Amino acid sequence: MGILRSIMQWLLCVVLFGYFILFGWATNLNWDLNQHVGMVDSFLKNGSFYSGITHQFFPESAYFPGVSFLGYFFHYLGFYDIRFPLIVTASCFGMIMIALLVHCAFILFDVPKWLTTTFILGWYSLGAFEGFEGYIDYLKEFKPDTASLVFGILAFLLAKKASFFSEQKQSEKEMFWWFLCALSLCLSLLFKQQALAFFIAFFLSALFDSSLSLSVRKKLIIVSGLSFFMAVAILMQIPNSFFGTFFVMSKHPLSIYCGLKSLYVFFTKSKTMLYSIPLLFLVIKGVRAPHFFGEKSWIFLSCSWMFFSLLSAFKEGGNIGNIEVGALVFIPAVLGLIYKTVFDSQTEFYHKKHVQFFLFLFFGLLLSRVLFNTDSNEQHVYGLWKKIQYNTSKETVTLEFLKPYSGSKALIDADIYPIAKQANLLVISDVITAFHYHIAGIKPDYVDQALLRKEFDVVYVLKDYRRDAIINRTLLIEHYSQIQTPPGFIGYLWEKR
Repeated sequence: MGILRSIMQWLLCVVLFGYFILFGWATNLNWDLNQHVGMVDSFLKNGSFYSGITHQFFPESAYFPGVSFLGYFFHYLGFYDIRFPLIVTASCFGMIMIALLVHCAFILFDVPKWLTTTFILGWYSLGAFEGFEGYIDYLKEFKPDTASLVFGILAFLLAKKASFFSEQKQSEKEMFWWFLCALSLCLSLLFKQQALAFFIAFFLSALFDSSLSLSVRKKLIIVSGLSFFMAVAILMQIPNSFFGTFFVMSKHPLSIYCGLKSLYVFFTKSKTMLYSIPLLFLVIKGVRAPHFFGEKSWIFLSCSWMFFSLLSAFKEGGNIGNIEVGALVFIPAVLGLIYKTVFDSQTEFYHKKHVQFFLFLFFGLLLSRVLFNTDSNEQHVYGLWKKIQYNTSKETVTLEFLKPYSGSKALIDADIYPIAKQANLLVISDVITAFHYHIAGIKPDYVDQALLRKEFDVVYVLKDYRRDAIINRTLLIEHYSQIQTPPGFIGYLWEKR
């Protein structure tokens, strides 16, 4: 039975890995990934990933350039279209995340690895269709959250390993693991600003985790400090890397409604209830008994990461994906709760009133789910494969139609940047990058003024941006004519009058 179980788990891992790649490639026209592609092109042309306040909003990510570094690496290896290797890399990070969560559940909460693996693979499989689709979208678009979290959790595990050798008085091995810990922390911050959570967690552990020796606590501060300054030193070598990320993002206003809506949807989606209900119970129980969340160092890491995730969700442009990414770190604790409740009736968890509370909460949220239903489309492997083939044929039609516009100055959106690049359009500005600055109140009328001056020969976007506030419909219609495109053409095209 054990061999069969292992075979099934490995088979599911392979299928899920392939699914992530197919899903990413079938939906590769998304701005998150393509803005990093644009940053690589910008670096190759101008020697800079970020352009700053004086630029014309060429495709540029609001995140630190970790994904762009990988994109440049793949370009250096000879890949002309770096999207596919980036999608494969994102899928790899997704599978590594599974392995790390399984390991953390085992070492922190004594949950058998086979049970954790089965649950997490099942959760990922459901999430690929419905339930955690926000996080799965993040993964296939290569938003840097998963990569940053992988390196952050890895830093936590490496610190535990270094602490073990510290207790054993094996200084050479200890220094080796501390070095790897510092490197992992540095890499986490190079991918996303939210990785500040890990540095805060390390600092809090050094101050308040009495289970650690004084020597280890001092080294936690030294390692986290050195890795932080190392990451900052690298980022400071990249012009404008802090302006478009920290500064502009800090200007985005709070949206309480957006954050509360994301929280509500997360806790009421039917396929996440197996996770969200124990998580809610764990939070209520953990207020009185924090040890239910695990050792203090893990509590600091989980809560710090969740805090920054909630902060993102409550910012303008935040969404349920932020909540789901934040909830990832509580999976080991939730699995520990489920395991002890179901398999160990002698623990303090197992009481009739707790079971009644679970049932009450479950049916209450289920009723809410029925009353306020939120559905999403399911996509299977065969459907994704057919979609890839269909998209390929549409790209052929689109590139053929765009041939006469080769060399034209273009206003685009980052969703469609790869097609504009293949069509040899001279991309000047990206409306999504402009909108990112627009929210922060920085050059909010740039697109309108550029349309008024007819700076673009064509406007080429994936969606009908006449309905979007960043493109003034009146100005667009007055100065540009919409081109009739053939069936299968991707996006919308306008030409200067």
